[in-house]
Amino acid sequence: MGWLRVAGRNRGVLRFVLAAAVAVIGVFVASALALAANPATSAPRWPGPLNLLRTHAWLMVYILTAALAALAVAVPWREWRTNTGRNDPLPPAVDVGDWVVAREQERAAVAALVSRRSRGGAATVAGLYGGGGFGKTTVALRVGANNRVRRHFRGRVYKVTVGRGVRTGPQIAQLVADVSESISGKKAEAAGGDPLRAGAGLGRLLGRRPRTLLVLDDVWEPEQLAPFLIGAPQCVRLVTTRVPGLLPENAVRPCPVAGSPLVGS
Repeated sequence: MGWLRVAGRNRGVLRFVLAAAVAVIGVFVASALALAANPATSAPRWPGPLNLLRTHAWLMVYILTAALAALAVAVPWREWRTNTGRNDPLPPAVDVGDWVVAREQERAAVAALVSRRSRGGAATVAGLYGGGGFGKTTVALRVGANNRVRRHFRGRVYKVTVGRGVRTGPQIAQLVADVSESISGKKAEAAGGDPLRAGAGLGRLLGRRPRTLLVLDDVWEPEQLAPFLIGAPQCVRLVTTRVPGLLPENAVRPCPVAGSPLVGS
């Protein structure tokens, strides 16, 4: 009965195994039927394209068997990808209030995050930059709370406050591990204090999840940002910073955040 309890806690794994088993059985059944039908090729001619089955019976058996084998892998793999992350604890929606008037930067950032202008989809990295006190954090929070953004990422919007104080390798690695834990709900190690190793682990984690938005707030150094940019092309990073030069070259920069200073940025 122990395996039943394990299966109950891992329904995605159980569905994966069952789908794979059914697909593999289907391959053998289809191959057996094809081989059994082979004697029928003695007929002088079959109608239309079906005559290919008569003239190239074994070749068609090989092709159909290969196609079914590919399906046997693709179906359970798709099932696994769909269910991975389904039980992750979703972050609570942030209430930013209605007292802030939407800015041009907010509208531009929303468009960048959910755009499908290219085959690759939305921007992988978008940056909000500007001096201190001009509302970068407020704009980022409003973008993350935007209904269009939340629908696009199905509520998977995680805010990460970096800050000037997180500077050493072990500190950055621990922050990355904390983010991994908040996403999966499982304990994550800080990879021996190596930020890039911790970032690789986070990238693998996000790569197995549906679309996710990381709001990386108050980034000061390239070394702070680098671990969060590893892997997971379906994960979008929205970065707020006073240093636009640390953003990757391919980052979308909606426009600088400037104007009247706002508290909390």
